[in-house]
Amino acid sequence: MDSIRTDGLTGPLRLIGHSRDVVTLADGQLEVVGDSHLEARVEYLDSRRISELRSQPADRRLDGLVGASAASGFRGKILHALPDQVAQATRLHLLLDDIPVATLVSGHAVVSGGVRSVNPASDYAPPADLCSGWRSGGTIMLQIEKSGAAPIVTGPATPDLIDAGDPAAWHELPPLPPHGMRRARRLDVSVQGADVVLDSHFRDSHVDALGFEQTVHEYNVTMRLDRASLVIHEVEATTRVLPWVECPHATRSSERLLGLDVRELRPWVRAEMTGIDTCTHLNDQYRSMADAVALLDVLAAHNLD
Repeated sequence: MDSIRTDGLTGPLRLIGHSRDVVTLADGQLEVVGDSHLEARVEYLDSRRISELRSQPADRRLDGLVGASAASGFRGKILHALPDQVAQATRLHLLLDDIPVATLVSGHAVVSGGVRSVNPASDYAPPADLCSGWRSGGTIMLQIEKSGAAPIVTGPATPDLIDAGDPAAWHELPPLPPHGMRRARRLDVSVQGADVVLDSHFRDSHVDALGFEQTVHEYNVTMRLDRASLVIHEVEATTRVLPWVECPHATRSSERLLGLDVRELRPWVRAEMTGIDTCTHLNDQYRSMADAVALLDVLAAHNLD
C-alpha cells in the first residue's frame, strides 16, 4: 500500500494498493492465482474523508464507503458494506483493512516534511498507553509533554525487498516519490507434515525530500499451526526496525496467541491486544495472518495440501 501526495504535503492523500496470490507448483514453477488493486483519495486535512475509492476487479459496493472517514470505525463500515469479502479473507478486504493505519502512518511524511498543525482535524495522535511506543513516561510522551509535538522518526536505509534468489516473491514495486510511504506485507503458507507453517514479513518505509528511503517499522512473525485444528502451537515475533526504544517490548505479546484458532485472530486481536505490551503495527500483522486459511484453500485446489 503506497501513500503519496502528488499535490504537496498539505494536499489529498492518494493510497495505491496491490495484492497478489502466488502458488509454487510441485515442479517449482510459479502461478499467479489472483491479483487485486485498490486506489483511494483521502482528504487528509478534512477529517481524513475518503472522496474516491475504486478497485480492480471492480466492486460497486465500494461507493458506499465514499464519504466515510479513513480512521476510527472504518473497518466496521467495511464489514457492513462487504461482509462476504471479510468472511472470505479476500485480497480486496486485506487492502481495505489496511486503509486506516496506512492513512495514520502517512502522517509521518507530513511531519517529516516540516508541516505542523495545519488543521486540528488532521492532528490525531494515539492516546497514552495505547501501545508500547506510546506508553506514559516513554520517549514519545516525554517529548509531547516537553514540546507539544511528537518526535520525528529517523530510520536506517531501506534495503530492496526483491531477493535475487526468489525474484518472483514480490509483485512489481514502483519507485516511491519524495514524501511517499509504503506498507509492504508478505505471508507465506506451507504444509509441513502435521503442521501448517506461516512466515510473515511487514515493513513501513518513507522517502524523504531528498529521495532517501528509510525504514520506520519492520517485523517478522512465524507461526506453526496444527494442520487439523488450525490451532497455533508455536509463534515468534522478531524485531527488525522500530522507531523507539520502548517498541520492541511488544514482541512478547506473541505468546498470548498460543492456543488460539488462527481463524479467530482478526476479532480476537482487536478485542484483546491493547495496552503497553502491544504494538499497533504488530497487531495488524497478527490479524492479517488469519488470511492463511484462504491460502490453504489455494493449496488444496492445486493438490498441494
